[in-house]
Amino acid sequence: MRDFVLTKSDKKLVRELMDMGLQTELRDFKHKVKTWVSDETNAQTDKEWFWELHDRLEKFSKHIQWRYDGYTGCQYPMKMLELHLNNLIPEEALTQFSPDFQEWIRTAPKRLGE
Repeated sequence: MRDFVLTKSDKKLVRELMDMGLQTELRDFKHKVKTWVSDETNAQTDKEWFWELHDRLEKFSKHIQWRYDGYTGCQYPMKMLELHLNNLIPEEALTQFSPDFQEWIRTAPKRLGE
């Protein structure tokens, strides 16, 4: 698959959508933690509970760092494709991109399968 060069406005939109994806993941994780914390069937000692919560937070933190930290403009197309394929950004958000990039994202899954 060839590299895709984004316009300046596309790069700005990618950054905004990456933030939207991050907010979605943080909200989902917060809900999962609240559900887990309020689960009365969780028969653990306080110490076990603490370390399990610690492990969950650490694992999620690593996931967030891997997905969102340290990306530069040349990596944005693949990052946007990843967020799109993981349903972390709405389909209608793609219509804000330049027509060339919209086409690249929509046809990428077929090209990757080849």
